[in-house]
Amino acid sequence: MWIEPTKWDPRDAIVYQVVLDRFMQVAHERGIRVLFDVVPNHVHEQHAWVTEHPDWFEKDCTCGQGACDWATHIKTCWFAPYLPDLDWTNIDAARAATAEVMWWFDRWGADGLRIDAVPMMPRAATRRIAHAVRTRYEHPGNVPYILGENFTGPGGYQNLRYDLGPFGLDGSFHFPLMWTLRETLASETAPMGDIDSSFRAGERAWDGAGAVMGMMIDNHDVSRFASVSAGSAAGDAWTPAPQPLDPVVYAKQRVALATVLTLPGAPVLYYGDEVGLAGKNDPDSRRVMPAEATLLPSQRETRDVVRKVGRARACAPALRRGALRTIVADAERFVFAREIEGDVAGAVIVALSRRPTLAAEVKLPAGAPAALVDVVTGARFDVSSGVLPLSADAFGVHVYVAAGGSCGTD
Repeated sequence: MWIEPTKWDPRDAIVYQVVLDRFMQVAHERGIRVLFDVVPNHVHEQHAWVTEHPDWFEKDCTCGQGACDWATHIKTCWFAPYLPDLDWTNIDAARAATAEVMWWFDRWGADGLRIDAVPMMPRAATRRIAHAVRTRYEHPGNVPYILGENFTGPGGYQNLRYDLGPFGLDGSFHFPLMWTLRETLASETAPMGDIDSSFRAGERAWDGAGAVMGMMIDNHDVSRFASVSAGSAAGDAWTPAPQPLDPVVYAKQRVALATVLTLPGAPVLYYGDEVGLAGKNDPDSRRVMPAEATLLPSQRETRDVVRKVGRARACAPALRRGALRTIVADAERFVFAREIEGDVAGAVIVALSRRPTLAAEVKLPAGAPAALVDVVTGARFDVSSGVLPLSADAFGVHVYVAAGGSCGTD
């Protein structure tokens, strides 16, 4: 919640602390781990450090203005004139900023962090923070998850690799895959098989880093996936994009969300993704969440599919820890299995399609269950013949699990 500085009442801080205390308590009671979003790169110009420690701040230029291009000045430029950049090469500033992050972690028992603006700081910044968190909190049964926001364009796999590893980030947002999903589904300018190719390229780039990447379809810095699908994402971002009415827009949204929920990694749903919220670039990408009563039937259907696939992920170990085995990756389909070695019965088959014209079949391995259930549609399939039929439905989302098990109850 944003409070204007002139309207700030110190008593409000007490209310916020009580609310956050309760939130953390309820989340942990339900087995939900909470990541805190920290911004160690900069502060607001009214922050006490600006006047008390002026030597803690970079004095360069404003990013993207005049000769201050992002590529050359990214480590030292300011986001805006009112957002001074901390100088992480100053040891006192580095210690203070790390202590600030740790205060939030300590006070509320956080389970991990999302670190903002990673490429705008030296790598030592995220490593210092990660070291502090792990030294104090990592032990068997409790492994904090540290996720970095490292904005990159299509194909920027190596840019992400730089900050990953046992001394750095546990994962970064998978921007290259996000761009691929927009090309394959939102604009339909690339084949569905490119999703598989993009994922594999990333795995090769950060092989050995032990990374668990954040899988998403959009975030606060880019236009919303639904508006890209609808062709209404361009133009002045201060003029809101209309909420799409075309059911195909939401069908594409469901396929994209099912992709990030079923591929290896940590699914990240930016608020409103689950209902296909519209939005151009920032600031329209940060609009208020719509009221429940205003949601369209297609938006509710999209949320329902997200719930079903999300529950399957929580229920099926293979969707969380299984390896990826590609079955079909062509122009109009991406079909794959998530498998844990030695557990054929627990494997999950995911079939995602765009606009296929022909039905297809998947041959199942020996030892596979005799019946499967699609957790999205509820349909049951007799696969005792060892073959799973796939229909030619447009923008289909199908997640098949063993019938009769905890995830595929009849």
